[in-house]
Amino acid sequence: MEIKECVDDAQRKYFLLANQILTAWFRSCMILSNSRLYIDLTVEESFAMGVTETVFTTKDYLGLARSLGGLIESHAAEGDKIGTMAPAVVDAFRAVNLWDIFLPKEAGGQGADLLTFLEVVEEISRADASTGWAYFANMLSATFFASGMGESGVKDVFGGTGPSRTVTAASLNQPGNVRQVEGGYMVSVDATHFASGAGHADWLAAGGICEFADGSKDAVQYLVRRDKVEFLGNWEVFGLSGTGSYSFKVPEQFIPEAYTWKAAAWQPLRGQRDLHTGLNYMAVTGHTAVSLGTAKRALQELVKAIDASKPRPGGVPAHRDSEVFQYQFAEMDAKYRSVRAYAVECVRDAMSTVYAGKELTEEQRQRGNQVNTFGVHMAEEVARFAFVWSGSAGLRGGAPLGRNLRDALVENVHAIVDPYTLTLAGPVLMNAYRAVPIDVVPKSAGVFDHKKK
Repeated sequence: MEIKECVDDAQRKYFLLANQILTAWFRSCMILSNSRLYIDLTVEESFAMGVTETVFTTKDYLGLARSLGGLIESHAAEGDKIGTMAPAVVDAFRAVNLWDIFLPKEAGGQGADLLTFLEVVEEISRADASTGWAYFANMLSATFFASGMGESGVKDVFGGTGPSRTVTAASLNQPGNVRQVEGGYMVSVDATHFASGAGHADWLAAGGICEFADGSKDAVQYLVRRDKVEFLGNWEVFGLSGTGSYSFKVPEQFIPEAYTWKAAAWQPLRGQRDLHTGLNYMAVTGHTAVSLGTAKRALQELVKAIDASKPRPGGVPAHRDSEVFQYQFAEMDAKYRSVRAYAVECVRDAMSTVYAGKELTEEQRQRGNQVNTFGVHMAEEVARFAFVWSGSAGLRGGAPLGRNLRDALVENVHAIVDPYTLTLAGPVLMNAYRAVPIDVVPKSAGVFDHKKK
């Protein structure tokens, strides 16, 4: 199917009708053949023709993410400039239901598995790290809320059954005030920070420590509508500039019980088995995916620059003919592919465990932390290598390699990849090499794991 333009509204309506007919036909074929089907019309071509409802009905989520790559890349500089995801990209994600692929089916999502989550976030991050970072934060927060909130809250926020295009963002470092009252909580927050994806979110989450009538304490988190918070801005940063990780204030207000959850007691009440890996494991999977996408883009852009290189004065060969460069490029490619293979291995192992109805072992949790932290270090090394060898290609304003390096550096300062994560993982991972494992008491389960040990 290759249609380059629609001249008038009549043609556009005809095209939409044709899409509907083809969609029905594709669905019937899928039922009969139980196979994936693909169409040649890209999302960008659909948008160029004014079509905002496409016929992407298969579960080829990775192919869908790839089809958006050009659109994401073309708006990356705009995202950096305005400090949040470009509106055209937000709208494109809504139009093809990309926001809800990991959301539980009971909340109107598509219930994709954790490996799909990794691959889709990697691909979007390859197109632009800021977009991938915000997308993963939005998608993960929505999944967390939709799986753990009360039924009426889920229906209001996510619309119950059917495609959900609701976007959420969160800042869950519990700096606020929470007081239990009849039917819910009175809450307020003077300032909570780093709410990645907040710039285009419909709902935002915050939290605070609540002291209950029996004297016990717990972190209570909640969702609040966008128009009920005050944005404080302050996202003018060196890298990952387009993530919209704004600070915001929550004026004192009442939050019904159905829009809240207790952090220490959180368990998925609905959704796919993958959610039982826990918030921290899903979070490190998303962070790992961003790093993988960042590294892959660095290598792609470097090859473009190297292919255009020329011999230099004094008989110095072009970079592409340099044996030093060729050796180092092979090393960097191996590092990227090694981390990716290990990440996929970890995710598949975790999925096998929770699908068998078991909880992740401490070794599995720490391997998730390990591959995440090591992956971020790898991405920085690859991005730095690509920038240096690209010559002047990365120096210009808006050059992908320059932005790529800045993003990779900023990925390294997140708390979830603090070097201490490897210190915590080491004693646990050593058991894999002992004939008789010894007991190791974990000092921490993870940045986003609030469960008491």
